[in-house]
Amino acid sequence: MLKALLLLLASVTSVQSGQPHTLLQRLAQEHAEQQASTGVMGHAGWERRFQEASKLGAVGEVAAVGGDAGAVFNAWRASPPHWNILNRKCKYYGFAIVKGKDGWYASGIIVW
Repeated sequence: MLKALLLLLASVTSVQSGQPHTLLQRLAQEHAEQQASTGVMGHAGWERRFQEASKLGAVGEVAAVGGDAGAVFNAWRASPPHWNILNRKCKYYGFAIVKGKDGWYASGIIVW
């Protein structure tokens, strides 16, 4: 499912301009797993992720839940704050998507 999400994100400025970063991928994976295990989509624990990721620069986070990668992508696209984070040049990014009981939980962490 991550490949499907990354294919959808390939047209987005952050993915076109930035590079995947192992720290950001790990943080996104942990966040997606937390959301999937609790069944709650959101930004819980952002302070810790921010502290780690901000060592690389200014940081933004996107989170969503959907029935598949397309639904997650469309949720981000329909949310101006999330789309503004995704649709700008960045240095690094990390994305993850994890299956939960009621859908796919996704997280993206972007550094400018």
